[in-house]
This record gives sequence, C-alpha cells and structure tokens, in this order.
Amino acid sequence: MNKKLNPFFYLFWVWRLFGIVLTYFISRKKILNILKIDSLGRKIGLHELMSGNFKSGIRNILNPISLVRYFEYNYCYKKIMEDKPQLVLDLSSPRLFSLFIANRFPELKIVMANPDADDLGLTKKIIKFLKIKNIELLNEPLHNLLVSKHLKSFDCIYSISVIEHIAGEYEDIEAIGMLYKLLKQAGRLIITVPLAENKIHAEEFRQFAPYPGSHNVKRSDGTYFFQRVYNGKSIKDRLIQNHVWDCYNTEWWGEKEKGSYIKYHKSGFYNKGLDLRKFTTDFQSYNNFNDLPGLGICGCTLVKKE
Repeated sequence: MNKKLNPFFYLFWVWRLFGIVLTYFISRKKILNILKIDSLGRKIGLHELMSGNFKSGIRNILNPISLVRYFEYNYCYKKIMEDKPQLVLDLSSPRLFSLFIANRFPELKIVMANPDADDLGLTKKIIKFLKIKNIELLNEPLHNLLVSKHLKSFDCIYSISVIEHIAGEYEDIEAIGMLYKLLKQAGRLIITVPLAENKIHAEEFRQFAPYPGSHNVKRSDGTYFFQRVYNGKSIKDRLIQNHVWDCYNTEWWGEKEKGSYIKYHKSGFYNKGLDLRKFTTDFQSYNNFNDLPGLGICGCTLVKKE
C-alpha cells in the first residue's frame, strides 16, 4: 500500500511557487534584463524535465539563477552593452548567461571556451534546443587559445566567477595576461571574483576534488585547491596593475549583514526558489570594498589601451 504524502508537503510547494511569482513581479523593475535570463533558465528547465532529466529540470525551474549570479549577470550584461561588441569570448562562465546573450543578439558571435567536455556537451544540447546559431564551442583550456587565430581578435571577453579558481600550471595573474593577449586594442575584459569576508586575501581548499575530471590541483596534505577570495588590494595587485589598461571600472556588491549569506547557503533545500527575493532584500551595492560588512562580489571591467 502506498503511503500518502502529508498535505503540508503540497501546501509548502504551493507557497514556494507563489513566493517565486510574487518576487518576480516585485523585482522586475529593478533587474528586468536579469529576469529575462531567469525566464530562459526556467524554459530550459522545463525542456530538461520533459526530456527525462528530472533533477536538473526541477532545479532550473525553481532556481535557474543562484544568488550571487543576479549581480554578476546584471553587471556583465550592462558592461557588454556599453560597447556593443561583435566577437566575444566567454571563458567558462555559467552557460545560461551566454545562451541568453546569443539568443537575444543573433548578430553577435560568441565563442564559449571550456575545458570540461561533459559540461560543453550539455551546452551543445541546449543550444540545439534553443536553435541558436551564433555560438561556437571550444573544448580547450585558456592556454590553448594562444594561437595566431585568436590573438588580438576579441572585442570583449567575459569570465564570470572563473579567475579565482585557476591554479596549477598558471594562476590568476598569468590568466589575466593570456586574456590580455586575446583582446583587440580597446577591447574589454569583464570578470567577477569573490570578496573575502574578513577583508584578508586568502586561498580556500577542500577535502575532496571540487571539479570533474582532471581539473584539480592536489596539495601534499591531500587537500584540493578551490578558490581565492580577494580584497581591494589583491584585485589591484593580481588582476589590474600588471598590464596597460586604458581605464578600468570596479563595482562592489555584498550582504547587508555579515554572515547572512553563509546562513542562507547552509539552509539548503528549503530556500530553493528564494534567491531572487534574497538578492533584492538582503544584499546591496557598495561604493568601495572597505564598506562591505562581510562577503561580497567584485565586478571588474578592464579596457585594453589602444
């Protein structure tokens, strides 16, 4: 005999979906373009669900954009549109952003480079479903792009929450140098990186390999490199000052109350679908790094000197 589900289970999900819809309409004037990305993510989720990929489908229907991505997508979209480029390189950013840009601007060509073949394979399936024609997929790490075909060829390069994870053969400093070589004169490099809660630049490690396949750096103590968290000084020292930029822009975003992001993140399953509401109520922009009370994100745009 099948066990009946508690009626509170149904009430919970009705309330959750109502909250998502209500937050959508309350927030739409603030971040309209990001809500369009959100809608595309839910469309992809529905397709995945209908195709039998239930776990990913449900996740994308309920929560297609995780909390910090709302700021990152909004920042990158704004900076890309300021210059209206023709050829763009996406270095391993979350796929949803490039899918949205390519779908909305068919005259723009996007090269998506990603060393993870499985992740790129899933991207290829979604591109086919959306009938996108202006994306080229490259299953290559960054250093393999340094060939004559690509050098000084891109009007714009963006990399969302990637630079902080680069380690091994080369690190973030060298990665910025490679991206610099790929940019045209006056080309834009747009990146986002996490900010340290205690304002001290640091490296974080995990007990288990955080990435699929061989894309991991293991230390002698058995731990694996995960990411760097930056402060204002290390952003300037590691990401900006080693190359000749015509100008640069930094924007800061983070929690209003120290510890609120960690608390929310640890709450797990029951807050899925509330990231948009949290973005609009519990986080905000700041004038500079030192104003942040806790964790945050930096968006940085660098313009190569002509």
